[in-house]
Amino acid sequence: MIHLEPFTVDDAAALYDRATDTGLSQITREEWMGWAADCERFGPAYSGFMGDELMAAAGIIMRPNNKGDVWAMLSKELCQRYPRVLMRWLKECLPLFIETVGFTKLRALADDNFEAAGRLLEHLGFTRTRRVVWRQGREKEYRLYIWGRRGNG
Repeated sequence: MIHLEPFTVDDAAALYDRATDTGLSQITREEWMGWAADCERFGPAYSGFMGDELMAAAGIIMRPNNKGDVWAMLSKELCQRYPRVLMRWLKECLPLFIETVGFTKLRALADDNFEAAGRLLEHLGFTRTRRVVWRQGREKEYRLYIWGRRGNG
């Protein structure tokens, strides 16, 4: 079972080499740590541990008008060895984030070549929309996913 603790930039450093996002190889550790500091500062964020082992971190960067950008860093070990535990954890965390802050719309980006990420977001209730290009180092295509309460999408 995964237990939650508040997210810290140290957790991001620990996940940098173990994360599933292939896009991480395109940014420097320094850029990654700057991004993690923003995640820690601008929204609810938690790290998930199985025993003493850090397995994942997730949160929402708050935007105006009860909107937010969802992010997650998942270790390869968690995705490969414990996929059901991962799904249970995400299904418990997302409503907690949404209800705590009162979000009405959330956005998430998934690597367009990483089909499992897209399936995961759709399973969590997100809708796949358009492609976007993120120019971090070199260009990389992502797919934008949206979650919204009815009447606020």
